[in-house]
Amino acid sequence: MFINIILNALDAMPDAASYGASRHGLNEQGIDTIFVEFRDSGRDPCRRPGKDLRSLLHHQGSGQGDGLGLSVSYNIVKRFKGDIKVASTLGTGTTFTIISRS
Repeated sequence: MFINIILNALDAMPDAASYGASRHGLNEQGIDTIFVEFRDSGRDPCRRPGKDLRSLLHHQGSGQGDGLGLSVSYNIVKRFKGDIKVASTLGTGTTFTIISRS
């Protein structure tokens, strides 16, 4: 699942800087949770203002840097009762956070 997210990012933004981080803690409901984040530098020339990035998680495409890896990853995470959150600011970057009970 992590490989799908990483490969999708490389296909979509081959020249952008990106990194990942993880942490363990309590979520909003006080449940023991693991958070894994993948962030990019915001140098996405294809991103359009107002585009619903959450829709990328449900996109079924051709697998050529079009979000298919994100859709597969989202389905895997949901199967195990987790979630993926997306936050983005044009020119600043996008963060995908995978959330799972530990």
